[in-house]
Amino acid sequence: MSQTSAKPISMDTTDTRTPVVACHQLSKVFKDFWMRDRARAVDRLDLVIRQGEVFGLLGPNGSGKSTTIKLILGLLKPTNGRVMVFGKSPNDVATKARIGYLPEESYLYPFLNARETLEYYAKLFGIDSKTRTRRIDELLEMVGLTRPVPPGARVFQGDAAADRDRPGPYQ
Repeated sequence: MSQTSAKPISMDTTDTRTPVVACHQLSKVFKDFWMRDRARAVDRLDLVIRQGEVFGLLGPNGSGKSTTIKLILGLLKPTNGRVMVFGKSPNDVATKARIGYLPEESYLYPFLNARETLEYYAKLFGIDSKTRTRRIDELLEMVGLTRPVPPGARVFQGDAAADRDRPGPYQ
């Protein structure tokens, strides 16, 4: 992995908009089995993303983009520095409830169709039966997955990778 070292972005102190994401001197070093530094994926990143801004991370493979996102989401613990999302720790439950995230690899169960997948996650989130049924119908209609499937037909036909990924953006 190459190093990522960024200068402060949007650090204008006259901007009164609330920061949605704030990273200060954020670093992540991955260690090997013997706890020796193996790769410095993020190096002292200072970053502020304010309400209403659209932001993207650009760089070559191994430059720390995915690691930065995982640090912001609280999926990885920083080696140094701090992260705030909506003014709180990214590990705060209320903060996590406000964030949507689609990982690089979609972890969908291959034996469940789109309706069953939505049903599974809705139950995990404790959504009542009536609301669950109505919302699943709305979502499937929205993405064009409501037409009847003939008995024995695969729900997602075509390229295997596309089959796996198709429901992902609608999670």
